[in-house]
Amino acid sequence: MHQKVLGTVGLMALISGCTSNEIHFEQRSTLESSVSSLVLYDDGVVGHASMNEQTCKFDTFAGMILADNDIPSPDERIADTRGEIALAISDAGIHVLDNEGWNQPEDIPLTGVLGAKMTAEGFATLRQDGDGCRVEWRNDTLLAATGLDNGVCDGLADMTVNFDANTVWLSSDNQVLRLDRDGSTTVIDASGDQVAFDATKQLLYVATTGAEEISAYNEDNSLAWSIEAKGAVHDLTDLGARGAAVAVLDSGKGAFLDAYESASGDRIAHYQLPALALAEFSMDASSLALITDERVYFYDTVEGEAPVRFNEVDTEPADMFEERTFAE
Repeated sequence: MHQKVLGTVGLMALISGCTSNEIHFEQRSTLESSVSSLVLYDDGVVGHASMNEQTCKFDTFAGMILADNDIPSPDERIADTRGEIALAISDAGIHVLDNEGWNQPEDIPLTGVLGAKMTAEGFATLRQDGDGCRVEWRNDTLLAATGLDNGVCDGLADMTVNFDANTVWLSSDNQVLRLDRDGSTTVIDASGDQVAFDATKQLLYVATTGAEEISAYNEDNSLAWSIEAKGAVHDLTDLGARGAAVAVLDSGKGAFLDAYESASGDRIAHYQLPALALAEFSMDASSLALITDERVYFYDTVEGEAPVRFNEVDTEPADMFEERTFAE
């Protein structure tokens, strides 16, 4: 899914640029390692990534590995983060990481976990096993579950949540489903294999990989706006506390990162990349990670002339994570 990056860090600085003064990005550092999944903590200073069959904590200012956590599973991937807590999932279940690292006694054993996202109560998972396909809302115990057709799990492409409302969206076979904590399931009048929820503006962004359309949906599932992007969508995300949709695009003449104002869909940033990549923002929107096959590039988000932080961020994790007692 990732594409190879072209050139060295120095070359990247030469060929990268922006054509918008509202938001642009300045390179901070480079992590010289291939990663399969990555999250940034809320303040964008550190994060966790799955790489080389290990789960590693890294620093974004220097692009350095700070610690290795050898989760004993060949398929672990980092699924989500909140505050200074990260969730990894594997065939063994849920693994909880924080600044102290990872401890096996704190694992939450679950079979068939396809996706996991943190919520105000704990976390939501999409699972498929002998009991079928379902979304479960959990803390240390099962709180609620909504059953789904097995085809939803078989065709899963993406998953996102509204942290505070405990709402889950799934994209499966180009169909978008909304699942609420009360057990209701709604098929949204949208199609796409990528979904991202903007918690700042309470909007759901939807796009199809390879297509040139990006749409936003309100809390009542109605269409807020739809725009034609200046290239085929490679990756879709949101700009954390800044409140904007962000897409990595293949224009046919190069790769670009574009940002769109949440209220209107107007483009507010257009930044050239050295190659196609996956984008991950910190929740405070200060930091951007661009993930390629060979390395990860870290950037400052800049408005005007200086890096900025958007401080309207609730960094408190759910109590079940905040109160966990890690083994010595």
